Amino acid sequence: MAAINDATGGLLDAFFIPYECSFGYLKLLKALVTRYGIPASIYQDRHSALHRNDDNWTLKEQLAGEQELTQVGDALKSLGITPIFALTPQAKGRVERLFGVLQDRLIAEMGLRNITEMGVANIFLTSHFITDYNRRFAIGPEISQQAWRKGVNR
Repeated sequence: MAAINDATGGLLDAFFIPYECSFGYLKLLKALVTRYGIPASIYQDRHSALHRNDDNWTLKEQLAGEQELTQVGDALKSLGITPIFALTPQAKGRVERLFGVLQDRLIAEMGLRNITEMGVANIFLTSHFITDYNRRFAIGPEISQQAWRKGVNR
């Protein structure tokens, strides 16, 4: 799981988890809100943990004219975060490039250090890799005005 700042290309947070799921997205959201604050919007794909992809509408949903949100969608709504759904991998540009770098550089660096366990890999990510990645690849924003609203612990 990973989040990137679209304005700077900086890696905001990343961690390994056994599979892509609501728990992982909510853990990532909590880390972002705690560390940086509440973003105005989040650009994301249409994974079923983020967006209802089924055609099954309950009677209640039909009467309301909209499907109920996923757990992640409900969390975003309660925080006032607008989800923006990418329809193609190409539309998610920066994060797709990030995952390309992670699959190349991160895995190679972990291999050089004989890191094979998820817990050790997560420690390496937070204690070394993210800082190094941002030093090498992040750029300053064109507009320095903070776009994050104050979060719970800020």
